[in-house]
Amino acid sequence: MTHQKLIIITGSPCVGKTTVADSLFETYENSAHFDGDWAWRVNPFSIADPRLRNGDKTMSFALSNYLNSNFDYVVFSSIVVLGSQIREAILNDITAKDYTVIPFTLKCSKETLVQRHMNRGDNGEVDFQWLRQSPVLGDYVIDTDNKTVAEIVAEIKSIIDTGAKPIETDRLLIKRVASSSNRQEWEISEKNTGIFVGKVAFFDIDDKLRSCTLGYHTEEKHRNKGFMTETLSCLLRFMILETGFNRISAGHQADNPASGRVMAKAGMKCEGTLRQDFMNKNGIMVDSIQYSMIRQDFV
Repeated sequence: MTHQKLIIITGSPCVGKTTVADSLFETYENSAHFDGDWAWRVNPFSIADPRLRNGDKTMSFALSNYLNSNFDYVVFSSIVVLGSQIREAILNDITAKDYTVIPFTLKCSKETLVQRHMNRGDNGEVDFQWLRQSPVLGDYVIDTDNKTVAEIVAEIKSIIDTGAKPIETDRLLIKRVASSSNRQEWEISEKNTGIFVGKVAFFDIDDKLRSCTLGYHTEEKHRNKGFMTETLSCLLRFMILETGFNRISAGHQADNPASGRVMAKAGMKCEGTLRQDFMNKNGIMVDSIQYSMIRQDFV
């Protein structure tokens, strides 16, 4: 298993990306830092320059070079990866293999952003469009208000080193164990014993539509105890209200109504039947029953 990590730090101008990234980089041995501003330093600079996206190639090359040089931690700070399309293009052009991407979006209030502009000596009008942009689905979102650089770095480092703090229910711990641009995986364990109960995956993530598909599995000896209903009730709310998804869909084979009861108890709504939509383990085409949850369900 790879131990190399590509750590993305993004966010609005003046939110503190470069300062945080530079301080984070200095906390790790065998690390490297590349800032996106270094990839396209031209005069005059213009966002209308048709050559602008060539800077993305410089970023991919620099990150490839660091990763292929066997640095354990490569910290990459840039505003351009605040959007999913450009981020995906840059990552796809990296030639290194077998590394883990850990993305962070830094946020702050409008008041804090204005103050940071002033502290930087920028007397121009503050543009809040970047601050309003939703983070890429799957990013760890770090609120930087009323925090020192050291505190922000410590929060990020804790996630890199040990993973995000688990979500807790009355009986369970639910921890994100993997995240990419199109998939998130969570593991469920009993709070008191640490025994593995099951897992949940969100896949086919569409950043533009802010939607995904849900799948889950409960270990056989832990079924019929309400564990998955308890997990989904909590996790669906988190994914929509905290992470930013608008729609999460799921389906089950028509001959497995127990799975549908779990979805319904977790708050998902039945949308209908897709005829002969799925081939079961016996090679027979069967209907599937479709459920979903949308942000409007919480209004």
